Amino acid sequence: MDHDDIHEPGDDCRAVLELSWDAALVCDARGELVFVNGEASRLFGGDRKKLEGRHIQDLLHKQVGSFYIEAQTRLKQDDHYEGEALAVRDDTGQAFSVRVRAALAAWDGRPAMLTWLRPFGSEPDAAELDAELQARFDELAYKTSVGQMAVGVMHNVGNVLNSVNIGAQSLAELTRSSKIPELIKANKLFEENRHRIQEYIERDPAGRYLPQFYLNVGRYLARNNEIMMSEAAELQKHLALIKELIATQQDYARESPTATSLSLARLVEDVLKIERLPLEKHQITVDLNLPDQAYARAPKAKALHVLLNLVKNAREAILMRSDSDRRIEIKVKSAGEEHWALEVRDNGVGISQEQMRGLFKYGYTTKLDGHGFGLYTSMRVMEEMGGSLSATSDGADKGASFSLVFPAGDVA
Repeated sequence: MDHDDIHEPGDDCRAVLELSWDAALVCDARGELVFVNGEASRLFGGDRKKLEGRHIQDLLHKQVGSFYIEAQTRLKQDDHYEGEALAVRDDTGQAFSVRVRAALAAWDGRPAMLTWLRPFGSEPDAAELDAELQARFDELAYKTSVGQMAVGVMHNVGNVLNSVNIGAQSLAELTRSSKIPELIKANKLFEENRHRIQEYIERDPAGRYLPQFYLNVGRYLARNNEIMMSEAAELQKHLALIKELIATQQDYARESPTATSLSLARLVEDVLKIERLPLEKHQITVDLNLPDQAYARAPKAKALHVLLNLVKNAREAILMRSDSDRRIEIKVKSAGEEHWALEVRDNGVGISQEQMRGLFKYGYTTKLDGHGFGLYTSMRVMEEMGGSLSATSDGADKGASFSLVFPAGDVA
């Protein structure tokens, strides 16, 4: 095989091989091992650092001939090699049969051979493998979405800090333009002429302006004081909002992943804390109908993640329309004796029948910057809780409604 035909796996190759269920070895053109993944170190019973630098023939044998020479010869004729070999444990010397797959590659810019090994009889059950893959994927998708939620919270904190910075600049400008230095000068003149103050005010050219100056400074300071008090109140409000946003996220981040009884009204309240700034900025009204006795049984962090995703989607759907009436309705109602339904309805762009068919599929998105994790992950999380997620819409430009059904929890 020509060197030009060799693949360059890139910087991520080590990470990919580490995630492999198979033992993976990489040897250079001389057959010396330059990489051994964790599964291979367990298979051969040795420290990977001690294994690296050894010749691959120390670990892999053939009944007749040399495994390394056979693999190299085959790879010069084909783009891959498959066969069998005897693997020898480094710690005990025990030999056992393995399936072998090999391919040529470039490792750190030099020709190398990648070899994957799997002992006979160790192939995982297909159903178990599918379940494990699905579990890993669900965990990755959930963590990705939760990470995006954290990014959203920090984005809101950044917006608040921008307002804080503007307020601080305003206060600094008021301080720089203060009349205090002029007032100090006037007081000094007053003090110097206190013994003849009446004559000074009535006859002295400078003294005649002193009473009017004090009146003007008084009005100026009163007006500035009102502005400063208003700016200070805004700063306090913004700092309180930052504290509230961070406290809400930390509260849910520290929460146990196990299901607990939580108030759906409180859940909605916490979501609206996080979404408060963008909702206010775009003048979106939120109508609430939340009975106090509605408690669900669910992990708090996951429930927050799902509802936050729906409210964010509703906001974005509304902003895609030009209507001035921007409205989200959130209500909770009974869904039988053992369930509560939490509905998020918007008057946004709506969902077509074609879009509805792919709505909850992984990777499906109608957004230019979408990733297709949100609704798919939310549906999986709700099913994991023993609940469900569904959507309805009368079509394009007619809004949409998403319903979360939770198992009922104990009323606190």
